[in-house]
Amino acid sequence: MSIVYSTEYEKARKRELIAPDITERSSSYGERLPTLEQRLDRYFDSHMEAIIEEWGLVTAHDLAVFERRLEDVSREIKRFESGKSRLEERASAVNAALKEMEQS
Repeated sequence: MSIVYSTEYEKARKRELIAPDITERSSSYGERLPTLEQRLDRYFDSHMEAIIEEWGLVTAHDLAVFERRLEDVSREIKRFESGKSRLEERASAVNAALKEMEQS
């Protein structure tokens, strides 16, 4: 009985032949094996509406509504600010007219 020692080339060749097969198998097994992450994903997918409602989370639709409301309020504030100077001018004119009436 003789012992045959593999050369480095033969060892590398065996690794090349085995390695892709192992990685392919492990990835296919990994896809089929249930994991906590997969179970959590399924749970959140099936219960998302209840979670959003229960926790009071903001959805993309809610954000869009808030942005529109913010833009509307900002426009109103600008409109009020522009009217403020006119009101101040009118108030000073009324005050001046009152002082005139008081002096007469």
